[in-house]
Amino acid sequence: MLFTENKSKKALISSEEQGSQKKRDKKKGKKGAKALADGISSWATSVNSDGVVPAWSDASVDKLQVNIEDSSRLRKLKKEEGETHVTGDIYMKRLQDHYNTTSGAADLFAWAKPQPPKQSLESQDRDEEDPITQLLKSNTSVFSSHTTGLLKPGQRLDYTKLQHANNGSYHASVVTAVEFHPSEEGLLATAGLDRKVQLYSVARERESQKVQTIVLPDLPVYQAKFIGDGSQMIISGNRKYFYYYDLEANKLEKVHGVHGGAFSNTGDALTSLTRLFTPPSPQADLFAFAGGDSGSISVLSQKTKKMAFELKLSSSSCTSVGFSGGPDPRLLYAVGDQAEIYIWDIRHSRKCLSKIQDEGCFNTTHLTVSADGSQLATGSHSGVVNVYKTETEGKPLTLVKSILNLTTAITDLKFDPTGQLLAVCSKWKKNALRLIHTGPGGTFTTYQNFPAGHAVGVLKYPLCMGFSSDSQYFAMGNDEGKAHLWHLSHFSGRVNSE
Repeated sequence: MLFTENKSKKALISSEEQGSQKKRDKKKGKKGAKALADGISSWATSVNSDGVVPAWSDASVDKLQVNIEDSSRLRKLKKEEGETHVTGDIYMKRLQDHYNTTSGAADLFAWAKPQPPKQSLESQDRDEEDPITQLLKSNTSVFSSHTTGLLKPGQRLDYTKLQHANNGSYHASVVTAVEFHPSEEGLLATAGLDRKVQLYSVARERESQKVQTIVLPDLPVYQAKFIGDGSQMIISGNRKYFYYYDLEANKLEKVHGVHGGAFSNTGDALTSLTRLFTPPSPQADLFAFAGGDSGSISVLSQKTKKMAFELKLSSSSCTSVGFSGGPDPRLLYAVGDQAEIYIWDIRHSRKCLSKIQDEGCFNTTHLTVSADGSQLATGSHSGVVNVYKTETEGKPLTLVKSILNLTTAITDLKFDPTGQLLAVCSKWKKNALRLIHTGPGGTFTTYQNFPAGHAVGVLKYPLCMGFSSDSQYFAMGNDEGKAHLWHLSHFSGRVNSE
């Protein structure tokens, strides 16, 4: 009886305690809800129209040092190679950015953004068109771009680093080619060994938008270049055949072999078409394939896609080809592993006019010619870049500068359309990318702040480069399948503080 009574008392006490606990929990819940509501209210009232004022801050946070190297979960927050610690405020910012990127939280309040005005029936019809057709039919043109003065030489270049051009749609291989449309400066093509060519609409004010993917089922792509007015592309690789793609008709056709004369593998079709070259002028009706070890150069018509004529280096394999400027190129330049520059007359006699030693080089890997044909640059296996003036004082080529910024084999060279910048890169070293002033004045200054701001290794290994038709955009493809993108502010009349 005593046992039962004690048990009843314990049960009663337990019941009372549970009731008290529930009351306390309920009270805490009300306080928590109120605190949450106050927090939301505080956040809502503290953010201004730009959304940049924090609702709460702790001055001690920036004194913290967070190790982001030891934990594999935190290494994804690294922005620079060799970075091991960051302050607390930077750590929080990177966590937030990473969350927004991976979860889509950045678009959480997209409903609150102003909606575009209703479209007319005409604009709705345009929306139904193929996106590439819309771009090609738009009024945007290289001729409507800003008119700017000469680019000044110096230590600093005014530019803005944009998000990757192919952000979210990286190639599953190295990027082997980046190419801007010759008149639609916002249209960029990227290509890779994953058998894809991707077309993007790029702009400074927004993220790039993918407008087309071209799949080549049997061709790992080495080169993809616009020809003519940009309505077609030539796509080639390590095969005997190549493709051409009609952008307006969205049509892909295969050309079975480039059959040469006595120079091309005893008259048979070239076995590899990885070395594709086009003239700087979109009005020119030629393109060429270099035959590699055979030393042959097959020049084809852009209209017919058939052989026009063939040339041959006498003592070396052919590594690179360049055309002189203008709608009807008069000269063709070629180099090989013997560091000799060949110059042919391709308008009349189709004979070799000169053969010049590339000064200070023993194996020339690449050659490029400016759009107006007044400058020629070569890159060597040792990283030496030579810049020549063409046809001065009765000489076919005059060396004006040897540039020694890089120490590994040059992979790509490109003049911008104005001839004021020369881009140089090497795939054999991380971050081996330079922009050189080649405009009037003859300083040939390498811009020290490009790509400064990106630690060594962030850009990885650059393979290919390209400028937009108005020089406002510069793109670089790397070994990670990414197409890096920059906006060059001088050519748009804007000033940045990058």
